[in-house]
Amino acid sequence: GRSRQVSILNRISLLVRSNINELLDRAEDPEKTLDQIIRDMASAIQQARSQVAETIAQKNLIETNLNNARKMSGEWGNKAQLAVQKGADDLAREALRRKRDYESNATVYEHQLTTQTEVVDKLKGDLGALQSKYEEIVRSRETLIARHRTAKAQLKVQKVAAAMAGI
Repeated sequence: GRSRQVSILNRISLLVRSNINELLDRAEDPEKTLDQIIRDMASAIQQARSQVAETIAQKNLIETNLNNARKMSGEWGNKAQLAVQKGADDLAREALRRKRDYESNATVYEHQLTTQTEVVDKLKGDLGALQSKYEEIVRSRETLIARHRTAKAQLKVQKVAAAMAGI
């Protein structure tokens, strides 16, 4: 539930914020590292998708409960009016008590719905950000690897040149 949502959100924001070039600069094997990052992102996207589906299902359930509570409140309100018209005060009081119970349930569901909607929107937004970063990395995979190979080769040339100069 809640803690899993939080850990997935944290994982996503870490992946989205991570500086890929920096990670590759520090990597022993940039190609292997980049492929691992791509796999991590793909798995985080899968997790986030199922988390979005789960939170939407929870939101739908809350909406159903809210609508039922509102409907029942209305029905007990009608029963209270009928009881008053018939002069059945005890029945009217009982019906009003039930109407109030359903009203307070509805208020609780309204708050839950607001919170759940925020969670769904946040997850959807983060998933979108992660997906576009993932697609960008997959598209530029070859370029990223080539850039780091070139950088490593240049370092070797500089080292050799420095050693030669020192002779």
